[in-house]
Amino acid sequence: MPKQFIRFIDDHARLFFNPRTGIATVEDGKTGTEYSPHPSIDATGSPAGMVRRGLWEATDQIVLSNGAYYNISRCSIRNAYDAAAAAACCCGGNHEGKGKRW
Repeated sequence: MPKQFIRFIDDHARLFFNPRTGIATVEDGKTGTEYSPHPSIDATGSPAGMVRRGLWEATDQIVLSNGAYYNISRCSIRNAYDAAAAAACCCGGNHEGKGKRW
């Protein structure tokens, strides 16, 4: 199921939601960057490789959504876009991020 547009965050950023996975993201059309409260890698990457490198744990919940693997067991709120995505996210994962709450 494709992601659904929710609302504009500002002139160039849009909030999206995937109803199948519950993952929300903010897409910055100015820079081409996608923001999420959950660490992610492209779908061509390897979640097992992230575990082997010690970046993710073997017990972490990994969800494939919109062309990326999201680690919903972890949360990192680094800016206002991450915070907006976290507020709309209902994936069932961790939404208590480290760092400043915007």
